[in-house]
Amino acid sequence: MSRRNIKNTELNERAQKYLICIGKKLCDLRKSNGKSIRAVAKETKMSRSIISKLEKGQYENFGLNRFSDLCKYYNVQMVDIVECD
Repeated sequence: MSRRNIKNTELNERAQKYLICIGKKLCDLRKSNGKSIRAVAKETKMSRSIISKLEKGQYENFGLNRFSDLCKYYNVQMVDIVECD
C-alpha cells in the first residue's frame, strides 16, 4: 500500500470516529430530552432515517444547515457537539 493510501485510510478512520462521536452526542441529547427519533424527525422536518444515521455516525454527507437545525432544536451550541477527544 502506498504512503498516500495509508494517509487516506488513516484520515477516513479518524473521520469515521469523529462522526460516531458527534452522533453519540446527538443521540444523548435526544434521549435526555425524552424524545423519540420519530418526534425529532417530525419536529425538525428531517426523515427518521437521516436522524438515525446521524446518531450512528453513518451519515457522512449531512450539511451544515441540517447540523445547525439540530443544534437549535436541542438548544446547544454547535461547538459543544463537535468537540470530540
